[in-house]
Amino acid sequence: MPIGHIDEIAERWLISLSGTEPGIAAADLYTGRSFKYAKEAAACLSADLGILSAGLGYVDGARAIPSYNLAVGPGPASIAQHVHDFDPRRWWDRIASGRYSSDPLAAIEHRPIILLALTKDYARMAGRLLDSLAARPDGVRVFGAGAASYVPGALVRCVMPYDQRMSPRGTRGDFAGRALLAHARLLTKRPSPLCLEQEREEVVIAMARGKAPDIAARTKTSDAAIAREIKPWLQVEPRISRTRLVRRLRDQCGIACSDARAARIAEALIA
Repeated sequence: MPIGHIDEIAERWLISLSGTEPGIAAADLYTGRSFKYAKEAAACLSADLGILSAGLGYVDGARAIPSYNLAVGPGPASIAQHVHDFDPRRWWDRIASGRYSSDPLAAIEHRPIILLALTKDYARMAGRLLDSLAARPDGVRVFGAGAASYVPGALVRCVMPYDQRMSPRGTRGDFAGRALLAHARLLTKRPSPLCLEQEREEVVIAMARGKAPDIAARTKTSDAAIAREIKPWLQVEPRISRTRLVRRLRDQCGIACSDARAARIAEALIA
């Protein structure tokens, strides 16, 4: 692929796709570990699988597509290395008109719950979709390492609080898929649906029961450091109990903190 401006390269790419023949179901083309976890999660919940593709746009998992090798993140297949001043949102806007792309909002319009496994690069690419989903946050669940830092503000509370304790093995690269599968399994164990906040609390409890690797003791730290940890929690859950704050500090962050100290710091942040 040549190097050029984004509109030029996108047009070349779409033209090349127009001459291709579909040969494989989208769900069978992608072979990465994180994607395999996502497929297993969909099967676990008897849910439909949709794919945010850097080369094709939004693709239904059952749709037949051609083989291709293009990604939005770093690596030899990255489209960014072929585009001057690459803008992932603009790239997505262009390829969304391609032969194999569907309208994601139409596909999910009547779905009560949408589960999204995302890396930072793909969240940036599909930013407009996330902006649209921010209008219905109660029906969205997001999975990804550090996802709260790269989704719209209205979706921060939709990020399920999984951490390294959910599995003894795995990498940051497959974190989103592992978290999605863990959540699918959690949901199948419940006799009735849970609301967003109930699901978040179930995850917090599940993580607290796990064992964080390489954390032998809780760390003593400053009030400022504790404030940085709990500030995002207070933004999402202003009425969170001080007991739960302390439990999260100890179990999720490995930080030593008393109930009284947590209450004092939280009150200062809210004031």
